[in-house]
Amino acid sequence: MRQLSEVMLRALNAQETGEVLLPLIVVEAGGWPGPERFAGQTWADVTSGGQTYFAVPFRVGLPDESDDDDAGEIELSIDNVSRDIGRALRLATGSITVTLSFVLASQPDVVDIGPLEFDVLSHKTTSQDVVLILAASPLTDQVFGQHVLNTVNAPGLHS
Repeated sequence: MRQLSEVMLRALNAQETGEVLLPLIVVEAGGWPGPERFAGQTWADVTSGGQTYFAVPFRVGLPDESDDDDAGEIELSIDNVSRDIGRALRLATGSITVTLSFVLASQPDVVDIGPLEFDVLSHKTTSQDVVLILAASPLTDQVFGQHVLNTVNAPGLHS
């Protein structure tokens, strides 16, 4: 079961908060001198765990529940601000992985969610963005909740 920091718990339960949840991604591939690190924001680079994550807007698209064809895939779209990402992906040898974590801007060294590691199934580069299709198994394999709901502990479940 995931343990969240006190600050994260207060922020999640507050009606209003000044906290900012930051997604951090690390993209790694064979043939690269080292991993590429990105923070999903636009205002400043982030240092977390002694590593610098470059501020680059990106979006994570989860599959529709009704669409069975791509139910095991997540779409990660990174703004192609420097063209270096697409160029690096074309030069990659072997498998490509993406690691996703979430931190609060006020405490970037505390990883509250993650790290979740995804295999890249495919990628496409356009003039606007780099789209990575990720295998969703790290999310779908996670245990959700610690209790099983049944008629003994949730009597109104089947009524």
